[in-house]
Amino acid sequence: MPVRRIHAHPKLEENRGRVALMRGPVVYAFEGVDNPGLDLFEVELPVDARLNSEHRPDLLNGVTVVRATAMNAEGKPVTLTGIPYYAWANRHKMPMNLWLKEALPEDDLKP
Repeated sequence: MPVRRIHAHPKLEENRGRVALMRGPVVYAFEGVDNPGLDLFEVELPVDARLNSEHRPDLLNGVTVVRATAMNAEGKPVTLTGIPYYAWANRHKMPMNLWLKEALPEDDLKP
């Protein structure tokens, strides 16, 4: 199953410009434990980022994770890993984010 982007309704201002990821019917969460050193509220996912999935039998009794190359707060590429939303908060108490900032191509930012 492909990983796809989900956008909130445009009238939901808090999530405007943000994107969530789904694979099949499963929404993915991004936890600090899987993304050490990243500010999950500042990381940006480019609109053209390649989204991959990988089954991890050793993680949380076997889950499929999603991976993407995102940009950290300094604009440097980082690998972002998400786990199924149903499985979050089962390891360490750390930040979690579902709605990632979506980085638009530079051409879309010009007036």
